[in-house]
Amino acid sequence: PALDFDPYVSGGALLARQTFRQLFRSERVDEKEGLGIRQVTFLFTDLKGSTAMYERLGDLNAYALVREHFALVNAAVQQHSGAVVKTIGDAVMAAFSQPSDAVSAALHIFEEIDRFNGDHDGPGIILKIGAHCGP
Repeated sequence: PALDFDPYVSGGALLARQTFRQLFRSERVDEKEGLGIRQVTFLFTDLKGSTAMYERLGDLNAYALVREHFALVNAAVQQHSGAVVKTIGDAVMAAFSQPSDAVSAALHIFEEIDRFNGDHDGPGIILKIGAHCGP
């Protein structure tokens, strides 16, 4: 039986594909060609109190925690059909073509952070998450 195949993809769906972002990281779309994006959902995360964490744990140990946090966030974003757009310090910005995928990723991230905190001694890490959906 033939499979239904749609040879077209929306600009929003492209933005939310990690492979696309990696392959075309340095490419820019000409303004005249443009991509019509009706809706994209952005998810933002930020570690609460990271400056104090660096002071308390020292640079090496705090940086190790930040990298583990990045691994958890990246895995959840990709598992829920999103793409990491950029990281700034300890913050992550990710894009999703569907708002429900962003919400699912956020809930998954919170579960993973809870698990992470349960497996480690100390005060644990607190992650702030926000989202925006629109054009």
